Amino acid sequence: MTYNTSPIGINPDPRLLTIVVISIPETVQTYIRDQHLRGYAKAYEWSKPQPAPDGSAKVLVALNRTVV
Repeated sequence: MTYNTSPIGINPDPRLLTIVVISIPETVQTYIRDQHLRGYAKAYEWSKPQPAPDGSAKVLVALNRTVV
């Protein structure tokens, strides 16, 4: 049996594109802000930062988009 232990839900919908950003918190926030200013994604649409699985100081965030 396989368990999904990801803090970010995985959606089986093939039209769903998940964008994952992994870096130090400051860089992640800068990227999210940049994407917001470009009109791609509002800052609140990203997941909350989660610790990176490698135990480093990095965090990861994800954004889901439907591709039509």
